[in-house]
Amino acid sequence: MTISSYDELQKIGHHEAYPLSGHYTLTADIDGSGKLFDPIGSMNEPFTGTFEGKNHVIKNLTINKPLGDNVGLFSALSYARLTDLTFENAKVNGSWLVGVAAGRVQNSYVKNVVSYNGSVVGDTYVGGVFGHLNGNDHVSQ
Repeated sequence: MTISSYDELQKIGHHEAYPLSGHYTLTADIDGSGKLFDPIGSMNEPFTGTFEGKNHVIKNLTINKPLGDNVGLFSALSYARLTDLTFENAKVNGSWLVGVAAGRVQNSYVKNVVSYNGSVVGDTYVGGVFGHLNGNDHVSQ
């Protein structure tokens, strides 16, 4: 399924036509200016599909869950694939396991996912792109 807008991105895991096990391809840059984003999935229901960024950019992603765990575009990735995605000027606020792309990554394949000029705030397991890598992950640039 193709994703070309902020509204479509927000539907992943929140709408029955956009399941957490789906295969998604970003077809345009997305700008989230002025909007709050609700993370995709949760620790108990992680994203298990594929998300191909195709070298597109997600700009101005804002997530504000100061008491939340597993906070990022994806709350958690498990046996998932995330590739070729850039974040610019993201602002992510959470408590435990906080990162721009994902709060927690386990047993997943991640390639060429980067973040520039943003901020990530949290208490424990906080990272610029990922909060915590856990398992047999394959992460490369």
